[in-house]
Amino acid sequence: MEIDYIKQISELENNIKKNKIPLIADLVKETFVAWYMLVEGNLLLREDYLQEILNRNINLIHTFYPGNPELQFLQGWMIEISPWFFDVEDEDIGAKYLKLAYNAQPNNTLYKWALRDEMNIPKVLLAQMKVSLIIDYNKYYIDYTPIKEYFKDIVSNS
Repeated sequence: MEIDYIKQISELENNIKKNKIPLIADLVKETFVAWYMLVEGNLLLREDYLQEILNRNINLIHTFYPGNPELQFLQGWMIEISPWFFDVEDEDIGAKYLKLAYNAQPNNTLYKWALRDEMNIPKVLLAQMKVSLIIDYNKYYIDYTPIKEYFKDIVSNS
């Protein structure tokens, strides 16, 4: 399925701007799409515009939802993959966010999978986790096609 990222950004931008306190789901979705377009490269939207959205959303996350595991996980994952898009002084901040999310929800298989190397998860358990994440992704994170497809692909290729 082809995803219209410009439409996604436009709709999410409207949702975020109309609410005094943006909804967590809107922040997760738009932050992910802006980050994904920056990481993968795109010809549709200016990089500086996407970076502005990313920076603003990270500030909104820190202001309104500093302890939210879904947002901590997303920040941690993005920073671990591409720290150059974030103004971070601590090299380990991405891993710290991932750990915070996992500590808040230790039964979340996606959060545990993200820390798989650090946790030395046995191969048999890791294989079970992968199957669970691919089949039952919606149990572990926000049901949003771009994020779901991204993580299913990453998990299945890990």
